[in-house]
This record gives sequence, structure tokens and C-alpha cells, in this order.
Amino acid sequence: MHHIYPLEQYPELALVDWNLLSLCEKQHNAMHDRTTGELTELGRKWQEKARDKFEEWREQHG
Repeated sequence: MHHIYPLEQYPELALVDWNLLSLCEKQHNAMHDRTTGELTELGRKWQEKARDKFEEWREQHG
């Protein structure tokens, strides 16, 4: 399971459905560098797709 907004930075989003993607290992590895944990361009694109949901969540949870 991939967290669009990383679990390490946003543990409160661990089980929020819009923040989760079910991926095979190859696809998951394409989302972030497994050594550094840095998001790839693809991972950042998924964050942009979920940005509205993230902003709505931030407004509700301060």
C-alpha cells in the first residue's frame, strides 16, 4: 500500500482512503526512491491529484 502523502510526515492519514493506493511492488518503487524515501516525479503527480482532498482535510483538522 502506498501513501500519497507519506506516512512518516502524515501519520494521521495512515488509513484515509483517498491517501492510499494499492500497487504492485514495481509500481510502488516508481513512486519514491526506496533508499532516500524521496518522492519521484510520479509520486509528486499523485500528490497533486489528491491536493484538493488534502487541503479539505487540513481545513477540517487544523
